[in-house]
Amino acid sequence: MFEVESENLINAIKSRTIGFERNIKLKQILETNIPKSIKNYFYLEAEALLNQENYLRIDKDRFDITDDDIKKVLYNLDEVLKQNCIFQRNEFILLLEKAVSFELNYLSKPRWTLTKFIFKDSNSKSVDEIFSLLRYFVDYSYYNDILIGYLNKKNIKKILISDFDKLLKKIDSSLISKYSSYEIATMPKPLLDFINYSNTIKTKNVDITWLMVFYEDKELFGIKSALNLEKDLRGKKNITFEDLSVMIDHLDDIRKPDINKSIDDTLPKKEEVKEKNEQIYNLLNKKSYLKPQLLEKDVFLKDKQDNIILDQQNESYNQIISEDISTERNTETSEINNRDYEDKTKVENDRKRVTEIIDNFDYEFTVIGDSNSSEEQNLVTFEINDEDERNFIKKLFNKDEIFYRATMNELSRCKNWKEAAAYIDNLFIKYDINPYSNTAINFTDKIQIGFLKRDVYWSCKIVSLCRWWW
Repeated sequence: MFEVESENLINAIKSRTIGFERNIKLKQILETNIPKSIKNYFYLEAEALLNQENYLRIDKDRFDITDDDIKKVLYNLDEVLKQNCIFQRNEFILLLEKAVSFELNYLSKPRWTLTKFIFKDSNSKSVDEIFSLLRYFVDYSYYNDILIGYLNKKNIKKILISDFDKLLKKIDSSLISKYSSYEIATMPKPLLDFINYSNTIKTKNVDITWLMVFYEDKELFGIKSALNLEKDLRGKKNITFEDLSVMIDHLDDIRKPDINKSIDDTLPKKEEVKEKNEQIYNLLNKKSYLKPQLLEKDVFLKDKQDNIILDQQNESYNQIISEDISTERNTETSEINNRDYEDKTKVENDRKRVTEIIDNFDYEFTVIGDSNSSEEQNLVTFEINDEDERNFIKKLFNKDEIFYRATMNELSRCKNWKEAAAYIDNLFIKYDINPYSNTAINFTDKIQIGFLKRDVYWSCKIVSLCRWWW
């Protein structure tokens, strides 16, 4: 989805950092005017490399390194070493590609990326691990603020992936309920700002496809549906945040698509289509003289170095539409102070909202406990016939019978259906299994029935014992 944008960003960042050099230090990267998120990514990579080196081997029994003065010296040494971490050219380019891909994924699908990046192949993570990995995420800082504030407040030590995903969903829901239509519309602004870094002329139009992915991640399907109508039925590819705000303001429900809206009502009339086609035709005729020059330039510049490509493309483009550029630049300059003021106001408002959410937030986490020998007699048995078992292994467990057996063993040891349901949710999220497929529903039903029968059995046994006692 972001192939062109990703390549443009990589080329732009390369030309402003390593250029044609063989290597580059972290401190040189941090001094450049590249996106903060990319600087942060390289900083944390340098930190990871330093930790791998294990440069300081001290006999802790002989030397006391808990002294505050020693801690301060070691911290300062760490920082100096990180600043002087050297990235060789191939290593730098590889990390840059990963950083740009990571950031584009996060900015377009924040909830999905947070869950996948932090948990990877694990069912659960300690809070300390989560806090450490959250440092990779710079934008949408309300996630970090609320997660860290709330988990510290609750004194949680370990979290299941299913609980983490639901917690992110609740954070989104809590913030969105306090947002105006314009604030909801501008939520994906960090994505546009990041992509605009490689653009000579900063655009205010956002690709509708990007927005549909973003709002689907937020489960705002009403907005996604409205954007889909704009794209497929009205032929629009881009939209401004201002227009999007107006659209959101007129939606009955931002979370549910408008199923009552008739397609006939959304389709443009024949006269409108004809008029629109004429406008497009006239517009193309007026700007057709741009095409040969740009194409010739592109062919000529193919074999040039990256930074020369950027400079010459800018010069050719400036010569063609110099008047438009100067006008737009003047307009942008006049708006800078207003934008800065708006950004500062938004940050301050978000801080107040985050504090309020942490104070009023509540979420019931699944208790992760260890089984002991006294619980062995309370194991759950599941009545699954051979045909269902083969179907589960094939469609849910990727034909891995060992993985299936291990999962069933874990489920049989769950204390109750609630814990088992959380385990299944975690399993489906981790392996991108559709929980509403017939196979997934059948599997979930079998597990639930197993717990119901176990609970009924023990209830009857307790009643029988009570009767015998009395």
